[in-house]
Amino acid sequence: GVVDFTECGEYKEKDRQRLETPDGDNWLWHHQNGARKVSFKNGAFSSVVFKKENGMLPSGSVTQIIEGTDDVVWICTNDGLVRVSGNESRIITTGIHILDAITYKDTLYFVTSKAEIYKADPEGEEVRFVRTVNEKDTIFDVTSSFSLQDYWIILTPEKGYVFRLPEQEIVPDATMDVPNGRYIKDNRDNLWIYDDKGLIRHVHIATGKVRDIQVAADNKITELWCSIIQDSRGLFWISTFGDGLYIYNPVTEEMTHFTYQIEGVNHICSNTLTSVMEDRSGGIWLTSEPS
Repeated sequence: GVVDFTECGEYKEKDRQRLETPDGDNWLWHHQNGARKVSFKNGAFSSVVFKKENGMLPSGSVTQIIEGTDDVVWICTNDGLVRVSGNESRIITTGIHILDAITYKDTLYFVTSKAEIYKADPEGEEVRFVRTVNEKDTIFDVTSSFSLQDYWIILTPEKGYVFRLPEQEIVPDATMDVPNGRYIKDNRDNLWIYDDKGLIRHVHIATGKVRDIQVAADNKITELWCSIIQDSRGLFWISTFGDGLYIYNPVTEEMTHFTYQIEGVNHICSNTLTSVMEDRSGGIWLTSEPS
């Protein structure tokens, strides 16, 4: 039968993203449907709904949920910020469209649709303006962002910005300047940044070495486009959502591309691949949506 993890018959509501906190709670959210905290204790599920309609959020459009320190969770929306600690929640600020956020040394940093960076202290008592990302009088958007040591990388449709957190300054870095970029991490925690034109940039975290791989994706690149692993032989397996499977040999720099065809012999069963993994025997497993 169906497991109703909401315990109130609302398990069919659509959620786009999920965050699991160390205490086992799962946060589900959607850009139009608010957020929900799901807990499993003493053999039973329970859930708490965060919506504008019940006064828990300034807006139902949740843009990000970030884990803070001491079991604090921050809910970012297109109209303000909410701090949740245990069973208590508090709207910290309103009237600010938050696009994305990170935590650094217990402090929450967030960037807005006006290209402004703010920071909030751990208790949510003070929200301070830090600086603007750029000085252009244009619509600002974020395609993806992530923290890397003392840096916050903010990828936008126009370029990539690098915000150095200790000095709170924007610094130049050509490696991260990928317009319309998005990022993922592979099974070895190395970084991959890809754009909408077929560029896939590999950044080795330990050495800082950068390697660019170009694929011909024919406008098939979407927000959640690829999953990447490096196997035990050193090969990169790049499963894509819409363009099949790529296998890249970093030693010979050779690329092999497998796609599914209606007729003929196929090595994969679909071009819409969702993930890739290697098992303990060195076998490669792919998951996909039906062709």
